[in-house]
Amino acid sequence: MYYDVFNSVLLKRQASTEINLFAISLWGKMKFINRVVIGIVIVSFFSSCTARLSKEGMAVKKITIEDRSRCLFISSDYVSTVTGGFESFHAIQKNINKMKNKVAGIGGNAYIVLDRSSRLTNTIYFDIYTCNIVNKKG
Repeated sequence: MYYDVFNSVLLKRQASTEINLFAISLWGKMKFINRVVIGIVIVSFFSSCTARLSKEGMAVKKITIEDRSRCLFISSDYVSTVTGGFESFHAIQKNINKMKNKVAGIGGNAYIVLDRSSRLTNTIYFDIYTCNIVNKKG
């Protein structure tokens, strides 16, 4: 009987130790997973905050290459947003809003996108114009 009690206690202690080791292992993995999730949430938060479109920026329109002959060229410029490689609709929209605000701030009312790149940053290169007649593309 004493032997049975001893084995029972030993088995319970072994099971408890195995459960504790499993829990510690799981906790270590959870910490890593939590770090990854928190990192993704932070990157998403900063890349998804859209720039507000100013009242003047709302009047800025995209024009075609054919339309630029009726417009006065002002300047070339670019806008860029750090995305950390996670490009999203919000990051693109943020850059479009920043671009329209910049066009309006320089005195233009139209733009043509020249190029766009996206690796760790989302960058839009564009020409700024002032036009009397602007088409409805936005």
